[in-house]
Amino acid sequence: MSSPRDHRDIDLNIPGIETTALWDELISIKIGQPWTEAPIAGLQYYDYAQPGLSGEPISPALGDRLVLVRAPNNANDCNAVEVWWRNSIRLGHLPRELAAEVAPRLDAGELARAYVTSTGNGEPWSAWILLVGEAVRTAYDRHRAEYRPPSMPALGDLDDDIPF
Repeated sequence: MSSPRDHRDIDLNIPGIETTALWDELISIKIGQPWTEAPIAGLQYYDYAQPGLSGEPISPALGDRLVLVRAPNNANDCNAVEVWWRNSIRLGHLPRELAAEVAPRLDAGELARAYVTSTGNGEPWSAWILLVGEAVRTAYDRHRAEYRPPSMPALGDLDDDIPF
């Protein structure tokens, strides 16, 4: 599985994003709402890139809002969280490790909102989503703890030949 992206800051400098639902979510992120970014697992097994009613391949657009649906009866993973688009098209599910952290929180009534950040091409793990809300708090806290910003050199380690 691809690893989640770094939690230093979210880079959404993507042309056209200001016209999407995701744009409004940036304020929540900037004021401290927990978030994480992950690929959609199982794209190749569900409806992604299949012909839709119009004949065009099914593919959500950048910034589209997605719906997370718990699937506790999934035979392969009791923590499964499905990812749906437009309430009727199953795209895939959260990666197993992330689902294990998010599912219990969703079951406890915590919320998470999801948006497309990379539309992918239908290949496994190619589409990415941004998840925002308390249901992703465990993943957010874990990734923030794993990220260690580069440390500043100690004063004694600085070059004494600096002319000031």
